Amino acid sequence: MSQDCQTGRMLASTALNAQRNKMADQVEGVRSCTEAPIHDMRVASRRLRMALRIYRPYLSKGARKLVKREARGIGRALGRRRELDVMIAMLRDHREASEGIWRRFLDHILPLLASRQETEARACNEALLRFEKPAFHEAFERILEGPDRCQPCILELSEDTLLDALELVRGMRKLWKRSGEAEDLHEVRIAIKQFRYACEFNRSLYGAPMELYIQRLREVQGALGEWNECRLLEEMVLILGNAAPYDIAQGAPLVASHYGDRANVLEDAIAIQLKALFCKAGRKAFEALLLEGSSDCDCTPRT
Repeated sequence: MSQDCQTGRMLASTALNAQRNKMADQVEGVRSCTEAPIHDMRVASRRLRMALRIYRPYLSKGARKLVKREARGIGRALGRRRELDVMIAMLRDHREASEGIWRRFLDHILPLLASRQETEARACNEALLRFEKPAFHEAFERILEGPDRCQPCILELSEDTLLDALELVRGMRKLWKRSGEAEDLHEVRIAIKQFRYACEFNRSLYGAPMELYIQRLREVQGALGEWNECRLLEEMVLILGNAAPYDIAQGAPLVASHYGDRANVLEDAIAIQLKALFCKAGRKAFEALLLEGSSDCDCTPRT
């Protein structure tokens, strides 16, 4: 059924403006290449892209495409710097607890990564140039003019969106279970992040049960984030070790195995979390949450 859904349009407006405002709040911090604002602007750019996808039927097509393109560019630019920020922070913590050949190797690679970090300051400038484009903000002003047709009920749209996002995670999990490949678990991580954003944007429609479900998603996403950081660090350490002088490079396999072992431990725990959330029983529980927790909409009251 199609109709003019004011609830949907209100949620779309709230979601989109919240992410643009969040990005605007980080501008000066990103300009000075400060770690937390870089992270926050990058996250807001990802959330903005997800909001554009979720609320697509309520948005002007041309404006949506422009905003999506620039948001993607902002996220990619800041991602290069953010990855280095995380690696350096983890290695500095590791150094404080290390000695001998471990510390000699860490003392060797930390300045190398810090140099790369400084080079990636240009990525911050690239992101700001995209965000500060007049066309980006002009598109935002037009985006909620909407298409020249009726829009779907937000309850119908949210249910379809959430179940589709859930099935994507389930499909990625099945693929990873068959292959056991890190690249496939990485795809699970991305799918869960998108699913969580979809749940968060629609939380007001489903109340407390959705809040609890989102918390469970945050927990598994946190474990997946640490797993990903550990595997990337393992790879980076081995690459830098191969280029290091012999007496220093001896510490590389030890440091790399530290992160590799941690990634393996996390992977085992993650497998248990994923099973609980995304097995058949987990899917049925989520379907029940949508059915039992949904609120009224201005165009389609629930009876």
